[in-house]
Amino acid sequence: MKDIINTIIENFKQGIVISYLNQSISIIYIFIVIYLFNIINGNIYYGQYILLGSILSVVSSFSGLSSGEAVVYFLSKKKHDTFEILKCGFLIDLFFGLILILIVSLSVNYISKFIDDISTQVIFLFGLRIVFKNLRNVVIGFWQFGNKFVLIYKINLIENLFYVILLLSTLLGFYEFNLIFLVKSEFLITILFTILTYLIFIRELIKKSFISISNEHLSKKEFVIYNSKLFLSRTIKSGNQKFDNIIVGLFLSTNEVAIYDKIKKIFLPINIFINPLREIFLPKLLNLVKSNNLNLIRSNIFVSTKIILFFSFLFLLFTNVFNKYIFDYLGIDYNLENSVIFYSLCYSTLYITFFWWARLLSNAFNPNLSIVANIISSLTILSVTPLFLYIYGFIGLGFTVIVNSTILAVFWLSKFKKYVNN
Repeated sequence: MKDIINTIIENFKQGIVISYLNQSISIIYIFIVIYLFNIINGNIYYGQYILLGSILSVVSSFSGLSSGEAVVYFLSKKKHDTFEILKCGFLIDLFFGLILILIVSLSVNYISKFIDDISTQVIFLFGLRIVFKNLRNVVIGFWQFGNKFVLIYKINLIENLFYVILLLSTLLGFYEFNLIFLVKSEFLITILFTILTYLIFIRELIKKSFISISNEHLSKKEFVIYNSKLFLSRTIKSGNQKFDNIIVGLFLSTNEVAIYDKIKKIFLPINIFINPLREIFLPKLLNLVKSNNLNLIRSNIFVSTKIILFFSFLFLLFTNVFNKYIFDYLGIDYNLENSVIFYSLCYSTLYITFFWWARLLSNAFNPNLSIVANIISSLTILSVTPLFLYIYGFIGLGFTVIVNSTILAVFWLSKFKKYVNN
């Protein structure tokens, strides 16, 4: 028993290391993309790339359901045949993938016109890439159920390395970089690793060591009904991450979309640092909630927050001291408008640092808290952002970030007092 526990702990530690490495390579890839777009004077092209990704991500979230979480849920019940669960998950992902392709086909001309007459080929390839990536959900869900996080992280790591190597080849002069090349490359690599994912999975299928036999039939309707319960939260969360880009594109231009997104990218390292800590702390928090040890929950959150704050302050100090050099690398003018956006995102980073535990609190005490918080954020973004952009222009986007972060801080502070500090 002790050996099993030690093995699990060792795999978890290995997974965290690979997760950090994977996210770091993702950031390197993003900044290489920005650098390459800057070489071709492509602020507008980068804005098109970001805006297209935002639109199709939102359309994807509204057009279907992801099977990954449902696969984990039904496998954990151990009432149905494993192969039946996996088949339902794959067919549903495929069905909603086709729905996404249909929506893109019907709206491709409107999307192209909205994004500065971007090539329809780029739109289709971007949409197909999302479909192929979503087809992995059923396999990822199966591996998550089997605690094969290290395998998932390794595949993602190698995939991101392929992206980086391909971009480096353009720096060496093997290929000419432009928007079409980038989207085509991402599409082909996504297909390659989707095939690789299924080849690894099929090898496991052949072994048949995991197939559970049950006479109880799992209907696709039952599968969809369960997943629909998660649809609202997932859709709102996806929208929150993309609505601001779309609104900026609607009221201003792809140039402002590019500038805003580039400045947001500066603060990505904070998320890299915090996300694995959430994974580490969640099991401990759930155990403390079961024992109703509120004092220890408060103590753990406060201690962890102090550590995160220390590193966040160091990071913010670095970005503020060298912000002119960072702006220069990103191809951003150092002016009042862009500085307001930068400092508003510094404020947002402090919010994330102080309230890193918010989603964990929801998972432990009341899952509806995250849904309510996401709805509040969506309503704020959709109502305040257009108003502030109309009144203040691009600077108004910074004011929206501050307002949204403040409202969410008040919400989560009240819930902390209700559930933990009562």
